Amino acid sequence: MALVIEDGTGRIDADSFVSVADADIYHSGRGNTAWASLTSDVKEQRLRNAASYLSFSWSYGGSLYNLDQALAFPRLINGVKYDVSGAPARVKQAQMELALQASLTGASAVGTAQVIRQKVDVIETEYAEGVVSTSERYPYVTNLLVPYLDGGPGQLKMVRA
Repeated sequence: MALVIEDGTGRIDADSFVSVADADIYHSGRGNTAWASLTSDVKEQRLRNAASYLSFSWSYGGSLYNLDQALAFPRLINGVKYDVSGAPARVKQAQMELALQASLTGASAVGTAQVIRQKVDVIETEYAEGVVSTSERYPYVTNLLVPYLDGGPGQLKMVRA
């Protein structure tokens, strides 16, 4: 199933900020061979999951452009549309970085990993493969998103990148 790319109109059916072709160019330029080895279907899955994770795991400044939109961008700042095509470049970069992380860890979804073995004395826990913990944050991705994050009441941090 082809990705539906957010185009800046607040689409209700969007499931990605970037296309597979965009991600291929991005990762190729950085020599990320793990991305190149994935099938197109797997790349689409990784990008969908990354867009969802970005949209619902951080609190962004402003408000949704369209209350029914599927993803966190585009945004309104003080009632005015933050004028970008779909999402800011740094948000798109963050999505592609998260999609790569999923390919490196083997995660196919964002959620809580199932504990499959736990040892109490000299504590040791083993988790099922294929899931990334929702509590895990990626410092590089978070740093990319900092200009768009909500700094709390009266402290809007959303600035042009």
